[in-house]
Amino acid sequence: MHPMDTPELELICTVYNINPGQNPTIMEKSKVLSDYTAFVEKIRELRAEGYKDAISRAIDYCLEHDILSELLSTRRDEVLKAMTIDMTWERREQLIRNEEREEGRQEGHQEGLSEGLSIGIDKGRQEGLSIGHNEGIKYGLIEAYISSAISKEYVMDKLGITSDEELNDLVKEISSVKHV
Repeated sequence: MHPMDTPELELICTVYNINPGQNPTIMEKSKVLSDYTAFVEKIRELRAEGYKDAISRAIDYCLEHDILSELLSTRRDEVLKAMTIDMTWERREQLIRNEEREEGRQEGHQEGLSEGLSIGIDKGRQEGLSIGHNEGIKYGLIEAYISSAISKEYVMDKLGITSDEELNDLVKEISSVKHV
């Protein structure tokens, strides 16, 4: 095998944040880097006007304030084109991220609704069974009382009834359901 058939390179890079206010020691050592940061920041400030106009106005601003003036005065068109491509790419990536974030939000919302509905149905079913069970016990006790199979005191104790009037109302209610 020839050494160039599968070239490999292992590289370790250190990336520095060169946004305004970041890594001032590096910025102080390099006017070009500091100027580039100022140029990009100016584009960001003017971005609302549209990318191409913002870049052109930022170039004018930098030329007036001696920021990257040598480069910008001799290669304005190249810089404008390169920055337009770069900013357009950055904007495209931002739009993609926003779309993906919205899709994720909608998916999460749907999953949450489905899960919540499932939990609600299960809880409703459990509550319904519990209520039905309790109503069945109440109905059975009253039926047994009406047929004189159990005492009034036993029924009142088991159902937590404190007065004869309350028991009589319950007997009437169950009797009317039985005849419907």
